[in-house]
Amino acid sequence: MVKNLTWASLAILPLLLVFPSSWNWAIGFLLNAVEKHLTTRRAHLSEEAWRVSTRLRQEWLDKSAKTVGALFPTRKENAGEAYVVWDFFPPTYSCPWDVRRLGNLGDGGKWICGMSKYESVLSRPIVVYSFGIGDDSSFEADLLAMTSAQVFAFDYTTDGFGPEISTNDSGTSFEKLALGGEDGHRNDVEYQTLTSIMQRLGHDYVDIIKMDIEGDEFPALTKLMDENAGKELPIGQLLVEFHHWGENQTVQEFAQWWDRFEGFGMRPVWCEANLITVTWETGFPCCAEYVWVNTHDSQSILWK
Repeated sequence: MVKNLTWASLAILPLLLVFPSSWNWAIGFLLNAVEKHLTTRRAHLSEEAWRVSTRLRQEWLDKSAKTVGALFPTRKENAGEAYVVWDFFPPTYSCPWDVRRLGNLGDGGKWICGMSKYESVLSRPIVVYSFGIGDDSSFEADLLAMTSAQVFAFDYTTDGFGPEISTNDSGTSFEKLALGGEDGHRNDVEYQTLTSIMQRLGHDYVDIIKMDIEGDEFPALTKLMDENAGKELPIGQLLVEFHHWGENQTVQEFAQWWDRFEGFGMRPVWCEANLITVTWETGFPCCAEYVWVNTHDSQSILWK
């Protein structure tokens, strides 16, 4: 790549001598080429770090098959198991761009990989789906203020956005429904799959998906993988809170699900533990926020 940059520089020198006014264009061309080279290099290093991490995880699980099991072992019931499930799944793929937090501190705010890339897009709206609003729309409000985003929000527990967003905002829409693994009704709640929602709204791709849906993320994402086997997932970046509510699942079983998701080119770049559940509710760290970028994505703003 460095050789290519050198040849490109030499190739445009005659043009600069004949047309001095082309300097600005030439500088922009070279800076863009350098940026792409650095991004490619950082992405390559991140992929290598991720591969090492996945290998170490598999070796650990294979070696500890008889002792590693519970997602959240306790001293009383699982003596000798000094880990929690999140220890096996570190975000070892470093975001090749800037990482920024939008929205409030604590629950409600989210981290985004490559925020400056989204800010620079003016040619089209950035499509954002937000599943799980509650009473805090600070993240969505920041996105609207800083980018060309169109935010489509979904939540069956509330009637609209939080106070941070006006009901008259032309860049938003809200639907009272839930995201799930199949279309239908359960306990008087309407569920739709991500594919069904995208087809109904006329979208074949979503730039950013925020998902905080109290455990329904697993059937929803499993269905998405089932429907896109052998294809790219139609999402650029996923900001999801994973919830383990004490279900009878082992680390090995969760690793199988995780490995399948990563097999689509999804890479974890950030993790934030939700520790309030430890002191307020369950007594164990049931929940963790993960940021994923799609590295097998021909439509992503990030890779252009």
